Amino acid sequence: MTLEAVNRELEFFLSSKEPEVLCIRGKWGVGKTHLWNKAVESAKANKKIPFGNYSYISLFGLNSLAELRFSIFENQISLTPDDEKTNIDKLDSYLSSRFDWRKKAKFIHLIPGLKGITDSDAATALASLTTHEQLICIDDIERRGRDLDIKDVLGLASFLKEQRACKVVIILNEEELTDGDQQDFRESLEKVVDISIEFCPSAVEAAEAAFDTPDEVSKKVASKCVKLGITNIRVIRRIDRLVRAVQPMISEYSSEVFDTVVASVALFSWSNDQPTEAPSLDFIRSLSAEWAILASDEEVMDDSGSKASWKAKLEDYGYTWTDEFDLALMDGVMAGYFTPEKIVPHAKALEAKIVAARADGSFEKAWEAYHGSFANDADEVLDGIYESFKKNFNHITPLNVNGTVTLLKELGREDQAKELIDLYVNERDEGHSFFDLNEYAFAHDITDPDLRAAFDAKAVKLKPPQDFKSALSSIKDSWSEELLGVIAEAPLEKYLEVFKASSGVELRRLLSNAMQFSRISNPSPEMEKITTRTKAALKVIGKETKINARRVRRFGVVISDDDPADET
Repeated sequence: MTLEAVNRELEFFLSSKEPEVLCIRGKWGVGKTHLWNKAVESAKANKKIPFGNYSYISLFGLNSLAELRFSIFENQISLTPDDEKTNIDKLDSYLSSRFDWRKKAKFIHLIPGLKGITDSDAATALASLTTHEQLICIDDIERRGRDLDIKDVLGLASFLKEQRACKVVIILNEEELTDGDQQDFRESLEKVVDISIEFCPSAVEAAEAAFDTPDEVSKKVASKCVKLGITNIRVIRRIDRLVRAVQPMISEYSSEVFDTVVASVALFSWSNDQPTEAPSLDFIRSLSAEWAILASDEEVMDDSGSKASWKAKLEDYGYTWTDEFDLALMDGVMAGYFTPEKIVPHAKALEAKIVAARADGSFEKAWEAYHGSFANDADEVLDGIYESFKKNFNHITPLNVNGTVTLLKELGREDQAKELIDLYVNERDEGHSFFDLNEYAFAHDITDPDLRAAFDAKAVKLKPPQDFKSALSSIKDSWSEELLGVIAEAPLEKYLEVFKASSGVELRRLLSNAMQFSRISNPSPEMEKITTRTKAALKVIGKETKINARRVRRFGVVISDDDPADET
């Protein structure tokens, strides 16, 4: 039922004094409680509720029918403007004119058959006497305590209607009920409930409900949420909060950068918060493979065809592939916060890419001809991609290079593919880490053998000489022959220099790494050298002062007055 239709139904329900039970059903977060509260506020302001009192009760944590009965009175408020007394004070006021209800509760013990009744039960029973001809809302039935049976709740609703002339509203997410509770609810629905409404707002209605006074940011968020079809108000508001959290980090960049961030954050938040209704984050990550357009049939299709369906929806949304910036935003969404050191470098790179696209034509725009048509235009499409790549190679990620050269090769342009690989690798002015695929988040998606070989060759060429200290610091859990060689071949003076220049946690880590090979039963020659030179360095240090002589003992190095240092 649409928002307009539900509001009409609620307005009519609230304006009638006829005792009835109304049930509002709907999924989590669609705004059922918000909708009801607004309807009550509007009707109260317009003096259209023909009752003096109103009680709202959430069943969250309530474990007995007695607690529920008392909560109805305890949460009672007046709908009359000049009478604002509430809850327990009103109980005192109501009963004090007739008797001291606390004494009366104790007197009940004297009644035959009621000797075992507790003070709490007595108070609850007395409080229930005041519940008459009023409006009552019972919310969160699916979150009630384990000892409160759903049949008892519905039975009380029926009693309040039939015996107390009350109007009762029940709000719940039926999907969250257990199978047994769902069966009980359906069986009782026809007997107890007079009006049953399933609230299914549209995405537009949900976005409007999420922002009472939208500003420019929330308008952008709302637009993306509507495009995705999000109807959960809580999710929409969470997206808005996350967007506002990242906004200051990218404030110096263009609106295009901000729009890109809003689109990605909205999608990732939806997937994270509603995984049963949105494409999974794992699937979105997989769109990095082959630039999300060259995946095999097996990769795209599954038994239900849902991957292909999601891919079509995401393309319509404007999300075609996942890049490094998206990964950083995705991590922030999952963590619930963003850090500038992860966001700003990607935003800066995206800004440079946008500026270049304005001048020379967008690489992504060249690909739109591939995505947006089934025309017989292969040459035109490939020529456009090829020419745009040469103009924009400084702003293209390795992942997208892989997708481009793979497409060119598959469609018979292998020479052009190899030309673009050479251009990219030779002309990109980055350091070793850029070409080292071991440090690249999408390394497993770089599948073209020529591109991998070119990257590996460039990485070897740019690899800086291994520093002794960094090599020693990095061999805590694993090591390579190369690292062991760097450490073993360092002269004694280097060991002395590094040990004496380090302190605290760093020194302890270096010594632990250096001494670990003394525990290995069959050490290699390099390991033996490292152990020997480490102890020799410690012996030199130990002979310098008496306190250092004591310090090196814990490493098995004992200094005597006539013990010369090794010169190994």
